[in-house]
Amino acid sequence: MSNQMAMESVLFSDSTRQLTDPEKRQWLADLWKPTKKSSLTVLSSYFELLHQERVRVAQSCDFNYYNITFKELLIIRDVICSTCNQSRIELCDAVALALATRPLPLPKETLRDAIKLVIRLLLLTRVEFCDSDEYVLPNQLKFLEHENLHNTIRKFQNTPALYQDSNLRDDIPLWFNVIDLEKKAGLRIGWTEYITDHLAIRNGTLYLFGNLEALKYMKESDSITGNLLTKRFIHETMRSVWLFFPLNDYGLMEHDYFEWFDSRGQCTPDEESLLGDCRREPSPRTLTEYGAWRHQLAYALEVSKNQPSWSLRRCWYDDRDQALWWTRWSLIMAVSLSVIFGLIQSITGIIQVVRP
Repeated sequence: MSNQMAMESVLFSDSTRQLTDPEKRQWLADLWKPTKKSSLTVLSSYFELLHQERVRVAQSCDFNYYNITFKELLIIRDVICSTCNQSRIELCDAVALALATRPLPLPKETLRDAIKLVIRLLLLTRVEFCDSDEYVLPNQLKFLEHENLHNTIRKFQNTPALYQDSNLRDDIPLWFNVIDLEKKAGLRIGWTEYITDHLAIRNGTLYLFGNLEALKYMKESDSITGNLLTKRFIHETMRSVWLFFPLNDYGLMEHDYFEWFDSRGQCTPDEESLLGDCRREPSPRTLTEYGAWRHQLAYALEVSKNQPSWSLRRCWYDDRDQALWWTRWSLIMAVSLSVIFGLIQSITGIIQVVRP
């Protein structure tokens, strides 16, 4: 039995039924249709995401959503790619028609959820079906009723006019890396599986997109780069992650980053590949070199300069402003010495009082 035939009847929600390696390769081939051969080892992050999505569907109370198969998701994928220039209404109608042979037709809400799921798996992007005046979370793209997916995705990739026309010439300092942002700026680093979460800052954590190996395969997919994510945007997204791992010039070596990865858990093959990419193609450290991500990088840089949380550890390591570092520690030493001498005087006074 072929891998494709074996997957046809597998429920996407059956997360206990792990895909075999040949089935994983077949899934990637059918999903992205890349021109390069897939390496499952470095794509471990993508398959972790796939498993998480399967668990979410398994927890759904929607019987129809729960019973969607891998085959049906690939049918939806083909419809999305072929109708990406048509409105959302036409997309939903086309998907409903393509799945018309199902024993039970998918209800409208289930159909929407299935389309959004496929978009997340196909483009690693969150979209939300909504009206123009409806609020959506910052990490979701508004997919309007009369809008098409092509325009929805392309608008996300375009730089806001404010930043296109501005005279930003700020260099990105070398301390703007994952190690020093935690030590000197008090900004934690987290990983996200979705491009729409990339460079977001929430609760003192800066999120970086971690599925870079998946992007490499998407970059080699004509169905992705033709009408959805451009090759330029995909490459810039990768560079905007490599930016946080400068090597050599700043005195940081690969082993420093390996130690950083190990401190957060065992270093994975895709993280090793990331460092190899940083070594082969260092990212430019000027904001003007980034079109789509310039605004987010500028904001993250500004936040990292003004983090309010302080600790003695951060006071010690944060030497970005040498004059401020000396001033800060001079004050700390002055206060500490005042407290110590005050305690000594108090103890001496007590001894003199109680002495017969």
